Parts: sequence; structure tokens; C-alpha cells
Amino acid sequence: MTDVEITIEGGHLKQKATLHKGVAVPVSMEGDISATPDGRVRLHPVRMTAAGVPSGGLMKTLGLELDDLVDSYRSRGFEVVDDDVLLSTDRLVRAPVVKGHLTAIRIDGDRIVQVFGRPSSGAARARSPNFMRYRGGVLRFGKLTMVDTDMELLDADSRDPFDFDPARYVRQLVAGYSKTTAQGGLRVYMPDYNEAAGADLEP
Repeated sequence: MTDVEITIEGGHLKQKATLHKGVAVPVSMEGDISATPDGRVRLHPVRMTAAGVPSGGLMKTLGLELDDLVDSYRSRGFEVVDDDVLLSTDRLVRAPVVKGHLTAIRIDGDRIVQVFGRPSSGAARARSPNFMRYRGGVLRFGKLTMVDTDMELLDADSRDPFDFDPARYVRQLVAGYSKTTAQGGLRVYMPDYNEAAGADLEP
């Protein structure tokens, strides 16, 4: 599969791609997401089309399942089992690698919310509608290490989506600022990457 595009529509995750099976066929799949016991994301299709034609009923008639048509790519965190797509969170994105046991996942408006480990009932509400929160465990970023992590990355301008680059986030750190909370946590306010791309990294 190539040209993969993932969006959120109507409370479902929608994936568009080009399937190569002798010929290139545009396909789309709309599905529900959930967490598996082993910490992966399960995408269960509720609607499928191939070349614009609904294919779910045809597949049932022919006795086919999704794994008969799409190959797994386990080394990249992509596996198809029956009609479900299983995604490993630690292999889907480029560095820095996200490690942890996924315990829950849900769609909240136009966002996907993932919970690693046990959810914290006392988590403070972020000060921006666009944010990422890290709690518990050990977090290493740059030359710093945070134990029993309590850190929030907040969009300095929440009027548009948070453009965060996990591989080149240092420029966003340099262009932003941080505050330490009374509990020893860290709140980092950073601009979108496209606005911080020109930040001076020299001392």
C-alpha cells in the first residue's frame, strides 16, 4: 500500500491508500479504533471501498477477509489479522520513538487520544486546546531526563492545529519558552514548527 492518508470523519478513522495487487487500485476504509491487550491500535473496518465501489459485501460473498488482500509489514508496525488492522505505536512514527503500553484510545472531536499505562485521575487540564501531555515513567529529551514525568507541550497559538515535528522539535523549544510548576512539572509553550523553522540554534 502506498499514498496512505488518514483523517477523522464522523467519529471514525478513515484511511485512503493505493493498493498494489498487479494493478494500482485506490481503496478507502472507515473504521472504529480500540486498544488491544498487547498495547496495539486496532482499526476495525465498518465501511470499505475499492475504486469507489463498496467492497465489504463482495468480500463476504467471496469468503475473503482483509488479510487475504493486504500483506502485513510487521517490521514497520503494520499487521492485518482477519478484517482488522493492528498498528504498533512504537514503530509508526520516526524518531523520537514512543515507548509504553497503550491501554486506551479514543476519538475526541478531531483528535485521537491515546492513554499509555494507567490513566491519571488527577491530571491537570492543559492551558491550551492544542497540547500533548506526558505523565509517569522516564522521559529523555535532548540532554535532559525527567523521572516521574509531568510535562505538557502546549501550542503557543491555538487558532490552528499544533504543528509538532518529533524529529526536529529542538527548533520549537528554542523558539518557545517553559515554566516550572509548583509540583516540579514542566509546561513548554512552543510555536508551530513551520513558524520556528528559522530559529537560531547557535549559542
